[in-house]
Amino acid sequence: MSAARRGKRRAALPPRAWIVLAASVGSIALSGAALWATVPDAGGSDGVVVHRETASREEILEYWTPERMK
Repeated sequence: MSAARRGKRRAALPPRAWIVLAASVGSIALSGAALWATVPDAGGSDGVVVHRETASREEILEYWTPERMK
C-alpha cells in the first residue's frame, strides 16, 4: 500500500532548502560548463589541418643545416 493511501505524507523540504539545493545544482552546472569550455578537444576534429610552406626550396635547405638536424 502506498504512503498516500495509508494517510502518511512525505516530509517536504522547507523553501530555504529548495533555494540551497537550486543554488548548489546551478553552481555545479556552471563549474562543469566552465571546465568543459577550457579542456581542449582530445579526440581531434573532423576537419583537415593544412600547412603550406611559403619559403623557397633554397631557403629551407639553407636553414636545415646538418648541425640543426642533429
